Amino acid sequence: MKVNFSFNNYVYKPYSGRQRQYSPQYDTVSFGAMKKNQFDGFNLLCINMYKFPLEKFKTADDLQSFAQEELDKKLDLEQYKTKNSEDTQERLGILAEWKRYLTEENELYANNPALTLIVAGSIVKELKPNNREMPPALNPGVLADTVEQIKNILKDNRECMVDFNKIYRNNLRLYAMGSDETDTGETETRWVVIPSQEHDSENFEDNVERLKALSHRSWCTKSFNARPYLSEGDFHIYLENGKPKVGIRFKADTIREIQGERNNSRIPHQYTEQIEDHINNKYEIPREIKSGIEDAKRIKQKVDNYRLKLANAISQKDFDSILKESGIEVSYDENNKRILSEYRPLDYDFSYADLGINEKELLKGVIEGNADFSNSQVTNLSALQSIGGDAYFNNSQVRDLSALQSIGGDADFRNSQVTDLSALQSIGRHAGFQYSQVTDLSALQSIGGDVGFQNSQEIDLSALQSVGGDADFNNSQVRDLRSLQSVGGNAAFYNSQVRDLRSLQSVGRYAGFRNSQVTDLSNLQSVGESILLSKNQKIKLPAWITEDKIRYE
Repeated sequence: MKVNFSFNNYVYKPYSGRQRQYSPQYDTVSFGAMKKNQFDGFNLLCINMYKFPLEKFKTADDLQSFAQEELDKKLDLEQYKTKNSEDTQERLGILAEWKRYLTEENELYANNPALTLIVAGSIVKELKPNNREMPPALNPGVLADTVEQIKNILKDNRECMVDFNKIYRNNLRLYAMGSDETDTGETETRWVVIPSQEHDSENFEDNVERLKALSHRSWCTKSFNARPYLSEGDFHIYLENGKPKVGIRFKADTIREIQGERNNSRIPHQYTEQIEDHINNKYEIPREIKSGIEDAKRIKQKVDNYRLKLANAISQKDFDSILKESGIEVSYDENNKRILSEYRPLDYDFSYADLGINEKELLKGVIEGNADFSNSQVTNLSALQSIGGDAYFNNSQVRDLSALQSIGGDADFRNSQVTDLSALQSIGRHAGFQYSQVTDLSALQSIGGDVGFQNSQEIDLSALQSVGGDADFNNSQVRDLRSLQSVGGNAAFYNSQVRDLRSLQSVGRYAGFRNSQVTDLSNLQSVGESILLSKNQKIKLPAWITEDKIRYE
């Protein structure tokens, strides 16, 4: 499908009024609830996306009213603030531009809340307080083309669930590549050079947006560093099938950095040939960059050797043999359940995925010992039920652990991508959820050691009964700890959102509640040291707690 970026179908009509004037496409006369077959196009898509109650729709205007209410919630920009001031400034700046355009500057959107909700809801969907995701830049022409493109899709399939954000971002990337000669951009494999401010000052602002559009989501040039980096030097991006695989940052004419998709300060070994062909004998290459390229070539050689060695096992999907090559013992119980002695990479320089191995298949069953996924590229571990030892998911790509029931040792989910741990019942030792994406721990009952939830998401911890060590909820979004009975060490709730501690009976050492939302601790039976409060803080305490047990900060 040809994507037109000529702006021919972009109609800009300034909109001065703030009152929405809906333009229903249907008869507003109705003697009962409207039916689904009375809607089509973006209106039907909106109903399907947000599951609006058709039984309450007497006229088409009712849909627009429901959409407007939901849209007002989505466009309350305060909810998209992050912990980082630079990220917040950039994120809210982009969103304010979108909001102004959609609600004031173009009457097509201002007068059609259902369409605008689809657009706005899509661009804010991934924006969370503790991640660094950025909304795509507003390009009115690309937006108009995307709306027209989706309109045509819905004509052919009225019930189709369309990912507006994905299509818009892809079209934005095509525009940034200048790919008028291609159909979709998905087969583009080439280097794209984005000139610096010095080399193309006239188009600097456009080039900043191009860099953001073409950057991998893990690169800081996807957001706040696009401008400063492009102010210093050119930026080269290697696209493979339209997707960014390598980024090369320059300062003047010197290469300062080469990154891959993982953004882990390693030059991606898969693309050493493309990198060398592109930069050799053309640019000044510092010693550390040359050393990094040599390391990447060494790793590539190891990957190639293992691929050759395991070729037969990989082709036959003999996962047990692959694991044994890693020194991992595999056995089966009486029910033919697969048991791994532990789990770790074949080599810490690369992942199983680099060998073309499906890690999800490797991990069916239980892991008796430690499990290290910090270097893993697997995203779905929905078949994994238990880990007997320590579990490391920090900075991993794993997202789905929905069947995991127990972790016997430490559990490290800091900065992880996991969201669903709804089956997890116990963690044997220490646990870290700082800056994690986890939202559901509704079955978790006990943590044996220390735990940190600082700057975490709003997590359902309503079943948690005991923490053996320190419990740190400072600045966390956790609200419900209704079942928590004991904390063995310090309990810190400074600036936290926790409100309900109705079952808390004992804290082994200090209990800190400065600027917290907790108002009732009347069931507390013992505190090892002191209760720490803000001056003038009102909190209901049991009668046995005397002034000498309270310290004001």
